[in-house]
This record gives sequence, structure tokens and C-alpha cells, in this order.
Amino acid sequence: MLDFGIVDSHVHLLDRKLLTYDWTAGFPALQGDFALADLMRQARPYNIEGAVFVEVDADKPLLEAEWVDGLAATDKRLQGAVVSLDLERGAAAEPDLARLAALKTTRGVRRLLQGEADLNFALRPDFLVGLKLLPKYGLSFDVCVRERQLPMVLEMARRCEGVSFVLDHIGKPDIGGGIAAPWKDAVAELARLPHVAVKLSGLTTEADPLGWKPSQLRPFIDWVCERFGVERIMYGGDWPVCRLAGDYLQWLVTLEQATADFSEGERRNLFADNARRIYRL
Repeated sequence: MLDFGIVDSHVHLLDRKLLTYDWTAGFPALQGDFALADLMRQARPYNIEGAVFVEVDADKPLLEAEWVDGLAATDKRLQGAVVSLDLERGAAAEPDLARLAALKTTRGVRRLLQGEADLNFALRPDFLVGLKLLPKYGLSFDVCVRERQLPMVLEMARRCEGVSFVLDHIGKPDIGGGIAAPWKDAVAELARLPHVAVKLSGLTTEADPLGWKPSQLRPFIDWVCERFGVERIMYGGDWPVCRLAGDYLQWLVTLEQATADFSEGERRNLFADNARRIYRL
């Protein structure tokens, strides 16, 4: 077992007294509230030393960011936040961006792209204008897309060399269908861009939720690690969405076992230090 504190780069917290999360309807495992203390209990005997909150597609994103910032004031384990902002407003989004950036925990922005039918949504001129505002405020951009959108992500990253990108959930490949050339090629191309990092997160929910096996995930883990190297990969637990395909520990143990050949330093990079550096914790 890992003998050092973990920094989880991808944690969701939900408070239904404050916010609404329409997308969770129909998922019994995601009903109720989810606090950081719940994650800590689920992670035992591992020590989650730090966590990065990632927006949860709530109905009031500015309020969500301010709420998380308030939580962090009383729990030092909550060390950073990736907040939501509709960057497609272009320059008009800057006042809200400035407000979000002024919060102590804000380290990045995520505008969910996975549900957009337009496969060139992130290449729209106004979206690119909004995206290019992020370096001014010292913020990165979390990219949450599905496999078919990866060509768009590659072109977006090429057009925005000054923006630091983090690919969530390794680009959501069809893990249940097996490793495929289009995903492999897109990930390899993204890995050639030094301003792109990747989260090893969300793999179990892209496999068979009712019966995935570690052997299904291993080729995807290996491909990402080999292409991005040990300096640009981060562990993400995707709590509590991971509950749709098992419990938190199943994924954590699976990734630990898959990286058993890593050196001590490489494991510290993956499970803690890269998140600290990339998110400036």
C-alpha cells in the first residue's frame, strides 16, 4: 500500500440544500449529499492528504465555486478547485472569470464539452477568445470530452499554446469495447504537446459498470503512462461518480497495482506531486 499521502486531483462534492444537479437524476448511487469527510472514510486505509474539487455541473456555478472556497477555509485538505464558466461568451465572460479567479481555491476552469453535439464546439471563435483569457488569471482548463471529440481537443490545444490543459478521464475511451486506434492515436498526439497533462480518472465508469476487471483497464493505463510520462499524469478518484461502477478503493487499488513497477519517485509524482505542481497547490 502507498506509504505517503495522496492528492486526489478529481473530487466532486454535492450539497443539495444549496445547489441542484439535474444530471444525477436516475442514478441512485449519486443521490444525497457528498462531503469531503465521506471521501476520507471511503479511502481508508489510504491517506487522502489533499483534494482538488472539480465542478459538478450545478445549476449555479458561481455559487458553487464560492461555496467550495468557503469549505476550504475550514478544511485544509481541500486545496484547490476547478470551477465552471461558460467560456463561449468570449470577452463577455471576463468579469465572471475575474470573480472566480479572486477566490483562494480557484486553480482552473472546466466548461463541460462532453454533451455538445457540435464536434467543433471548442473551436468556435468566441470560445477560443474565452479560453485564451485563462493564462491572464493563472488558470488552467480541464477538458472533459468523449473519445469522438478528441480531434477537436487536439486542434484546440494546438491553437492555444499559452493555455495549460488537463485531459480528464483520459478522454473517455470506450473501455468496454477494448483499446482502439483512434483513441490511441489522439492520446499520442496530445502527449506530444507539452502544455497538456492528463488525469488517470473515470476509467471504471467507461468500462462495464457491473463487471469491469483490472485487466480491461491496464492497456489504457499503460498507453497513457507511456505517452505522457511520469511528469504529466495525475491520479483522480472521481468521487462520487466512481460509485456508478464500484467503490472508491477498487479504482485506487487497481491503479496502484497497475503501476507497481514505478519507482518510489514516479509513484509520488502520479499520486501526489504532479497534482501539487500542475494545480499550484
